[in-house]
Amino acid sequence: MCVNASGTGSLGAVGEHRVRLTDPEAQLNLRTVVELCAAGEVWYSEKTHRPSAATVHTVGSHLAHGDFYRDEAIASFAWPLLVQAGGLAKLEGGRLQLTAKGRTRLRKPPAEVIRQLATAPCAPCVIRLASAISLSRSSEELKFRTALLKLGYVLPGQPIS
Repeated sequence: MCVNASGTGSLGAVGEHRVRLTDPEAQLNLRTVVELCAAGEVWYSEKTHRPSAATVHTVGSHLAHGDFYRDEAIASFAWPLLVQAGGLAKLEGGRLQLTAKGRTRLRKPPAEVIRQLATAPCAPCVIRLASAISLSRSSEELKFRTALLKLGYVLPGQPIS
């Protein structure tokens, strides 16, 4: 579950904040990003290995209930990275292309795929990726780290609860 005060997405009001149920949303968003990869709509910079601005915009426009905050592309930036880190897609010719594993997972229930991503050996890779990527703007690093935390990943230096 995610709490924000931006007024975006399908939320229930709680005082000044709004509560956003992210479990069903994550299942829809995983499938959406995998389908965008299958359609060849997820572009990456081959130099930085990061999603392009156009990709972040495209992913954001397809996310269930939009991004976490109206003016911050957090989930839009993180989902392509997570799909790649989970081995569901790989970078080929500037685009994320589905792997055989990604095509197989597309036919499975999204909740099962998310559970496998979270418990698979790729989870530590995402953690290392979060600490190793040297981003040019600290706001992008903050977006990435925040997205990982909201999706349940533990980052280096963070207590495990």
